[in-house]
Amino acid sequence: MLPFPLTRPLTWIDLETTSKIPREARIVEIGLVQCMPDGTTKEWWSVINPGVSIPPDATAKHNITDADVVGKPRFEDVAAKLLPAFRHCDYGGYNVRYDLDVLKYEYERAGVSAIREIDDPPARLLDGLRLWQLAEPRTLTDFLKRWCQRDHVDAHDAKADIDGTVEGVIALLSQVSQELVPHDLQKIHDLSFPRDPNALDAKSMFIRNSAGVPVFNFGKHRGKPVKTEKAYFKWWLEQPGRSSEEKDLARLLHD
Repeated sequence: MLPFPLTRPLTWIDLETTSKIPREARIVEIGLVQCMPDGTTKEWWSVINPGVSIPPDATAKHNITDADVVGKPRFEDVAAKLLPAFRHCDYGGYNVRYDLDVLKYEYERAGVSAIREIDDPPARLLDGLRLWQLAEPRTLTDFLKRWCQRDHVDAHDAKADIDGTVEGVIALLSQVSQELVPHDLQKIHDLSFPRDPNALDAKSMFIRNSAGVPVFNFGKHRGKPVKTEKAYFKWWLEQPGRSSEEKDLARLLHD
């Protein structure tokens, strides 16, 4: 019932996992609904045995315990069967980039080449979270109306913007449960900007794969070892505006 026609399948994805960090996450439940251009749908759902213990904080969110996954299929058992749902399609979900990243890593661990299918250009994303942000903008003015119940006077004046931000942050922290937003700067940072522990730079453009080898985490060479694409890596490194941290990545050629 979307208000526009589909030109190719739209695969809706939802995963429950063991971690918020895609590289660390293991799938414990997967749901897929594929909407076809002709109006028909295909559905698939299963609890998945992640092969690792499910952390208590993850269970607190999705209520799936270690006991629930006993005897359930591992991801590698269903990986090949699910692959057609990721070919020549677009994707829908809520914060769907996270789900797609988790799937790529799970396929990598399963030894099934799926990055090309999941990244199949020009795949388009229909993300509920991003739509919400578009429908209800989250500018500083909106921030102050929500948490301080006042208008933002002198918007885009640097001092007024800082004062407004500080006031809004303090108001939010005083009104929201610490279970949602802890009163700890490090924990707030980790929740706001989770970083892949295998990332080799702040933007996670390069990571170490399951074998510990530095690989690209972007573009046409995503998943490929840096050493096998030296010319592209050197070209990327020499582009204007590279930070000192990014320039230090030259060491990857010698790891």
